[in-house]
Amino acid sequence: MAPHPVIQALIDFSAGAAGGTACVLSGQPFDTVKVKMQTFPTMYRGFIHCFISSFKQVGLRGLYKGTTPALLANISENAVLFLSYGLCQDAVRLLLKMDKGAELSDVQKASAGSLASIFSSMAICPTELVKCRLQAMHEMEETGKVAKGQRSTVWSVVKTVLRTNGPLGFYQGLTSTIVREIPGYFCFFGAYELPCKLASLFAGILPLMFSGGFGGACLWLVVYPIDCVKSRIQVYSLAGRQDGFMKTFMSVIRTEGFTALYSGLTPTMIRTFPANGALFLAYELSLDEKDISEKTTSDQLLQGQEDNRIPRGLNLEFSTILTKDSVTVSVDGVVYFRIHCPISAVANVSNAHSSTRLLAQTTLRNVLGTKNLSELLSDREGISVSMQEALDEATNPWGIKVERVEIKDVKLPQQLQRAMAAEAEASREARAKIIAAEGEMNASRALKEAALVIGEAPSALQLRYLQTLHAIAAEKNSTIIFPLPIDMMQSFMQKK
Repeated sequence: MAPHPVIQALIDFSAGAAGGTACVLSGQPFDTVKVKMQTFPTMYRGFIHCFISSFKQVGLRGLYKGTTPALLANISENAVLFLSYGLCQDAVRLLLKMDKGAELSDVQKASAGSLASIFSSMAICPTELVKCRLQAMHEMEETGKVAKGQRSTVWSVVKTVLRTNGPLGFYQGLTSTIVREIPGYFCFFGAYELPCKLASLFAGILPLMFSGGFGGACLWLVVYPIDCVKSRIQVYSLAGRQDGFMKTFMSVIRTEGFTALYSGLTPTMIRTFPANGALFLAYELSLDEKDISEKTTSDQLLQGQEDNRIPRGLNLEFSTILTKDSVTVSVDGVVYFRIHCPISAVANVSNAHSSTRLLAQTTLRNVLGTKNLSELLSDREGISVSMQEALDEATNPWGIKVERVEIKDVKLPQQLQRAMAAEAEASREARAKIIAAEGEMNASRALKEAALVIGEAPSALQLRYLQTLHAIAAEKNSTIIFPLPIDMMQSFMQKK
């Protein structure tokens, strides 16, 4: 079964943290050389000269200057990045109206990574600022931008920022960071997924590390000028107020040329393959915890054979289905199954529960797609039997016996519900009118027959008069109308 969303978020977070640690430890010396060459390109002739000079001046420990904030930056960045990457993938599915858990294309994954980079930018900007200042502190002192002899520790840099700019001072260069991350991680995740497909054809660690390194190389080729501007803003702001992204960008081009924006690219590209390869290797290995959890579930299937005799219910979420007569409905259901062969459930399918759910949803669409709306509403039992037979046959190689399938609810569109209600009301009104007309006709026939009987026996009319008089007298009326028979007046009329 798929892990709980909270468990999955913790897995992504820990995987990103492990990947970030591996990335820093393997690439920090190259990153230090990169920052030095970005901020002071005229002081060094190239990567080798900068590396050797830095080693002579500050030693190996100096090349790892800023490791602590770099660790915090990379752990927070990759942890937040991979945590939000999963959530952003769900957001992309929601925007594109895709089913939950549906496979995304490479472009859609890259878009999710680009969206996730906004959140990671907020996490890394403060630590990036501290790291860059520590890495370039020696050059800042040598060029006279800051006084010599200052303590260059994480805490001293943090206190300086808080004293001079306050808490918001840690977000100097945030705009540059966001501008760098959005296109960069689009290329990063897009480029990573492409070689991963090729690497999946070959077993081993090297193809996986190459995929991560290739993704990192594509990222830096696109965003390196932006990163150079960011480094200068964060380092030069130590000596005073520094211009924003666009002014700094144009100033570098105007005074030093466009190639100055690519100072330090060589150590960056050298660092990319081992660092980002280690990042994704650690991330993928950490995600194996999920596979171990699923394997544990499979082992439990093997050990608990008695429990497998008990049918289990599997809820099918609402699915939008087009019926044979082109009516769109939303249908959900439940599948009751049991595992009759645990070995097949482990050996023949990677996740028996998830696979059965997916197959049931697909079968539900296929079966209902061959039915009219009237059949769907009136013949649920027949549909359930058809689905049960189809699922049972398909899941039998997996060691699963489908006991029963039931359709729980059918949701019709509001417009169709109103049309059906109007049709039913019109039908009821028509039946009421027919019944009323039949009643009038029967009453008329009865009156006709009564008139004929009274006409044949005049005394019957007199009895009717008396019955009417008796009925009137029974009521508490102050006025009584006495019906006088006309035939009693005829003799008087003839005498006149």
